[in-house]
Amino acid sequence: MKQKFLCLVCILMCLCTVSSYAAPASISSKDYGASGLITVTNPGKNYSTTYNKTITLSGYATAHSTVYVYVFDGSSYKPYYQNGVALSVSVGASGIFAIPVNLSSGTNLFLLRAESGGSYQNTTFEVNVLSSAMFGLIDRLKSLTFGLK
Repeated sequence: MKQKFLCLVCILMCLCTVSSYAAPASISSKDYGASGLITVTNPGKNYSTTYNKTITLSGYATAHSTVYVYVFDGSSYKPYYQNGVALSVSVGASGIFAIPVNLSSGTNLFLLRAESGGSYQNTTFEVNVLSSAMFGLIDRLKSLTFGLK
């Protein structure tokens, strides 16, 4: 009985070790990987600006792949944590993904990593969050311009 139990424990440990996979703890900004695994549609460019404190990162990836979110920490990209959990999504058969993330004021540098069948692709982009105080400043400047006419 004891031997059966130990054998079962060994088998379970081997299976768990083989089947578990973790995304890298950090990624260099120059590591792009393969191509054709992911296309980001929002944001639509490598650089965007917003007044919002959230954005939904979306696009297309290889069906049944996993998309991980990373953020730049000044030296490399590290997993992006939201509510204490590293953010990732499993892409369904449609290939469409949407990942809502919170933004910090100022510059936010993101990397999305798609993994499928042992291949990966990284894509980077920048989202800048402008201060809402800019709205007030712009409105005041507009009123001054119209008042001068």
